[in-house]
Amino acid sequence: MTKGVSDSLDLSLNEQSGVWNFAHRYTSLITFWNHAEMCGRQIAQLLLGESTMSVALTSELGNRTLMDAIEVASHELDVLGEHLLHFSKGFRVILGYRNFYVHSLVATEHNGLVPGDWQGVLFSLDGKGRARFFNRKLTSQELEVVISEIHKLIAYGAAIQKALGASGDGIDRLVQIYGSSLDMPIWPRCVEKTALYLQGQEPTPKIKRRGRTRGKAEKL
Repeated sequence: MTKGVSDSLDLSLNEQSGVWNFAHRYTSLITFWNHAEMCGRQIAQLLLGESTMSVALTSELGNRTLMDAIEVASHELDVLGEHLLHFSKGFRVILGYRNFYVHSLVATEHNGLVPGDWQGVLFSLDGKGRARFFNRKLTSQELEVVISEIHKLIAYGAAIQKALGASGDGIDRLVQIYGSSLDMPIWPRCVEKTALYLQGQEPTPKIKRRGRTRGKAEKL
C-alpha cells in the first residue's frame, strides 16, 4: 500500500526503518547534488577570474546555462578544455536523474519483496508536443547508484578546480577526501523515462527505403 511520510507512525519498527532508510538516501541525493552544483559554479568563477562580479554572475545562472558557459570556455583551453567538456557531459546526465527523482516523487510504498524495504513512486506529466506521463518505481538501490555518480562528479570537478588554480584548505581537503584526479570518469546512461501517451502512442518513425532514389537519379 502506498503511504506518505505522515502515515509512518502506523508502521512497525521494521517498516519505519525501511521508510527512513529510503528518506535518508533521498535527502542525501539532494544534499550532495547541491554540492555538485556549487562545484560547477566554482569552476565557472575560476574561468572568469574569481572576482565579486564572477560570483554574482554565476549565482544567477541556471544549471543548463552554466554548463553552456563552461562549454564555451572549453574551446579557449587546450587539454583542460577536454576536461571541462567531459565535466559538463556528466553534469547534464546526472542532472537528468536528479530532476526526475526530485520533481516526480509522489509517494513511498513497500516493495513487496524484501521485508522492511521501501521504494518511491514517481509520477509526472508533460505536454511537449503530445500529452504524456511518466510513472515508475524508484528503489533505494537506484538512489545509491546516483549518489555514487554525484560523488564522482564532485571529485572530478575538484580536480578541475585545482588545475584552474584554486587554492586553500577547502579545495585541498576536498581533493584529499575524494582522491580527486583528472582521470575522466565513465558517466552513466541518461535516466530511463518511458513515456505513456494520453493521445495515442507516439508514432513510429518512417523508415526511409533505399533503391528507388538511386533509380530516379539514374534517369536524371
